[in-house]
Amino acid sequence: MKVIIKSFLFIIFFIPVTMFSEDGNISDSKYKDLKELRDNLVTKDSLIDSIWEIIIKTVKNENIPNIKKAEIIEKFIKDFPDKNKYSDKAQLFLSELKKTDSNIRHILNSDSYRTKIEWFALNFSGGNYGLGGGFTLITLRGRYVFWEIARIHATGYRNIVAANAKTMVGIPFFFDPLNRNELRFSIGLSGGFTNSWSGEEEDFDFDYGSYFNLPIEISYVFHADKYFAFQMGFSVDFPVWYFGGFLPVFNGFIGFRI
Repeated sequence: MKVIIKSFLFIIFFIPVTMFSEDGNISDSKYKDLKELRDNLVTKDSLIDSIWEIIIKTVKNENIPNIKKAEIIEKFIKDFPDKNKYSDKAQLFLSELKKTDSNIRHILNSDSYRTKIEWFALNFSGGNYGLGGGFTLITLRGRYVFWEIARIHATGYRNIVAANAKTMVGIPFFFDPLNRNELRFSIGLSGGFTNSWSGEEEDFDFDYGSYFNLPIEISYVFHADKYFAFQMGFSVDFPVWYFGGFLPVFNGFIGFRI
């Protein structure tokens, strides 16, 4: 039923105006009534949405030659020359389909590269508090903001350790139309155990430490596929609640996100 409705909308939009003119033996008043009826049945935006959905299904069909897919997209661009929400994507599809080694997978995935939820991330890091790593559970992503809900991160070396739980909010910046190359800036809150001690074994004598921090991070993310991305970056945890001559925690890291 859904396909029938879309086909009907498609047909009534492309019926030539000449079919409803005086040459077609239809009066001006009748033509006006028919035009109003057509305008009431479908708006231009909803029509574009319906046609674009058909185009996406066509592009995903591997049995249809790329030259035919390109023809369909060229017709879409010609029929809707005014700027709409699919104009840029249509141009991307067309340029890729005309290549001899075209791969439209990344175009189809471009929205996911920007907004897909990341369920897990793992990184390995090193800095002024030694070596270690961390993992993240659930990063919610919108087009212009993201929220890394829960991260556990720990590094250590000899008599110093930094182990904290974090939550981070940030802004993404994308550097290509396919959204594969991303730069993330984020800030958040962290709390845990960041200390240095001079005692032997279990006889700790803390020299300095922090239990509540303000972390700031910048990282580069490369979206290799819809469900996998590489990440590398740099972070600093500034102390908020601390004692002694506490030093901020500096870390460089590399890892992946899924």
